Amino acid sequence: MRTSTPAICAVLLFCSGSLLSGCMNTAGDTPISRQATSISRSFADEGQLNEGQYKRVRSLSIRMMREVARVQMHANSPQENETQLARIQAGYEAQLASILMPDQMARVQPLMPQLAVLHSQTVAAR
Repeated sequence: MRTSTPAICAVLLFCSGSLLSGCMNTAGDTPISRQATSISRSFADEGQLNEGQYKRVRSLSIRMMREVARVQMHANSPQENETQLARIQAGYEAQLASILMPDQMARVQPLMPQLAVLHSQTVAAR
């Protein structure tokens, strides 16, 4: 199943603004860790993920948010940013699809617009 570019970008760009400060912190409870937990819980509830899937989705979300933070911190041009974010998005999509069953992907799909709203609020807070 293919997800929309804005939806996946919303997931990946959660570490914009105030969350950026915690992106490189690898210890325990960071803003990225909390956001990844929130995303994963939503996915687990809606997609009926098992514990192993939940842990893999959370880990994937943390890795992707950190990648996005690196791109944003070392941005050269808007076009380069877009290219790098598209690469990150494609990787996230592919890995998420490898973790979830097709019916689970279909169930989490409606969550993507909600994540976009949260992202726009995070960017607006900057």
